[in-house]
Amino acid sequence: MYKVILADDEPIIVAGLVKRIDWPSLGFNIIGKCFDGQQVINKVRSTQPDLLVIDIRMPKYNGLEVIKTINKNYKTKVIIISGYSDFEYARSALQLGAIDYLLKPITNEALYNAVVKARNLLDNQKASKNHSFIEYSTLRLLLRNDPIMAKSILLNSLGIQGRYQKYVCIAAYQKLEQINEKGKNSKNFDFSLIKFNKNITVLLINYSTLENSIETLAEETLGYDGYLGISRPFQDITQLIDYVHESCEILSSLFFTVSTEQLCYCNISDTKEHINLFLKNLDSALENNDYIKLKNILADVPRLFQDKSISSFERFFNTLIFKANQIIVNNKLKVDFEITYLNQDEIVEKFTNIHNATNYLKDLFNHVLSCIPPADNSAVVSSDMIIEIKEYIEDNFYKPLSLKEVSEKFHIDASYLSKRFRNEVGETFIKYITKVRMENACYMLKNTFLSCREISELCGYDDYSYFKKVFRRLFGITPTEYRG
Repeated sequence: MYKVILADDEPIIVAGLVKRIDWPSLGFNIIGKCFDGQQVINKVRSTQPDLLVIDIRMPKYNGLEVIKTINKNYKTKVIIISGYSDFEYARSALQLGAIDYLLKPITNEALYNAVVKARNLLDNQKASKNHSFIEYSTLRLLLRNDPIMAKSILLNSLGIQGRYQKYVCIAAYQKLEQINEKGKNSKNFDFSLIKFNKNITVLLINYSTLENSIETLAEETLGYDGYLGISRPFQDITQLIDYVHESCEILSSLFFTVSTEQLCYCNISDTKEHINLFLKNLDSALENNDYIKLKNILADVPRLFQDKSISSFERFFNTLIFKANQIIVNNKLKVDFEITYLNQDEIVEKFTNIHNATNYLKDLFNHVLSCIPPADNSAVVSSDMIIEIKEYIEDNFYKPLSLKEVSEKFHIDASYLSKRFRNEVGETFIKYITKVRMENACYMLKNTFLSCREISELCGYDDYSYFKKVFRRLFGITPTEYRG
């Protein structure tokens, strides 16, 4: 079991951290609860914990000062929690080695994910003491806000001191926590592992010193013998994000092949014009009820994507799913078929290659069209789609949502969505977003210690004056008066 200390100047928050997740099941034993910075430092010195979860605002020594002190002698992983969203705090914490930065009010899911991340890092640390592991989101944050610091971190992890070196990114369908790292086989070179998403890990290596083949490297380092997406070699480490994306795009392009080759080097291009023509012909077949023509059109899907762009196929796939749903709604059909929108990773995981995905689309339309009664051409509103959109708004109320952005995400015409949303929900799209944001604002005002301005930002309002104006219009009092 790994040892963990929980620290916050409010005992009720520490008690909440204890109960929010099942620490033992995640491999952690809570060995201390501290309420000021000095207590934390003393406890770390006496127990040498593996993980410290600490509020950035602490009496005597704040969280950043605590990290600076313990970093001198201990390798404790640190998760920072705070009610302050200023990036300067996050950047300082990351510079000092914090592995995550959680903003209050902390959700159970966010805490769980951060602790799992800490456990994975500790597990990996057992296997290798020389190689770094980094989340893609953290890497992107560092390169965008402090490229000099990011470059230093990356070069140190790669063991590079010279200026004129080459690097390469290798993407694999391998979860970071599943990597079987064999230190004895990787001792001759240095590398970093980047967790791109839950299913893809990117290996960043110093290409100049690579002795073995890339296939051997992947097998020995990742314990992996599947397909690999390999970027072009590059020199400027600050451009890493571009080459991470390139390796992942190349890996995804294997979805469009039935090749037995392990490696894939591809050039990605755009087939937007061909896709638009295909959709135009598809719409024509649907409008004329020419279902035989429709089936013949679907047979051409694999030839559309000779560019091997998984992002293009994702948009195309979900557009066809939407069109199938339209047929179901317009004809009041009851179908016995699994129909769902999928992202890139889900498409690859579910179908493996484009031929399986195309067969799914053929089966889908065959089934949907076979359910249409010969004389039934009436249309109804899709309540399920509106419910899904409402759930999306409720999960993303803190973002700058707009009718255009949501309509594009769900592949619906904006004016059509506006009308249908009002008919189904009984209020406009904008009024519904406002209601959801204000409900969350009221909750945070009553149940957190965040300032009104911070709550405004967390509810999607960058302009605090406008937030107050909307709040007063709806409730007749200001946010401060409501809290009182």
